[in-house]
Amino acid sequence: MSRVGRVSEFVGSRLLLIGLLAGLLGLALLVFTGIKLYLVITRGSLGSDGVPLVVGGILAFVLLSIGGSARRTGLKYLRGHKSVARDVARFVARRIERRRQVRGR
Repeated sequence: MSRVGRVSEFVGSRLLLIGLLAGLLGLALLVFTGIKLYLVITRGSLGSDGVPLVVGGILAFVLLSIGGSARRTGLKYLRGHKSVARDVARFVARRIERRRQVRGR
């Protein structure tokens, strides 16, 4: 088992928590929107009530997607597959390379 640094453990646990909360909120919003859609359809008044339902459904799927991504990334940090130090070093190296390319032109 690979050793996980304190920063990676902190970032991983926070991403996991954010992912779980976003997923739970997205699921709750999806259920709420589904119930409201059912009520609107059974009443037969789909007029202006449809727009908030579409927006709510889209927002629910966005939250579910963000929750899944954050959860997967958080677990990668916690299991040692990703490291904050490596990720920051790659970011800095790419930034330096871009600056060199701009100066070289």
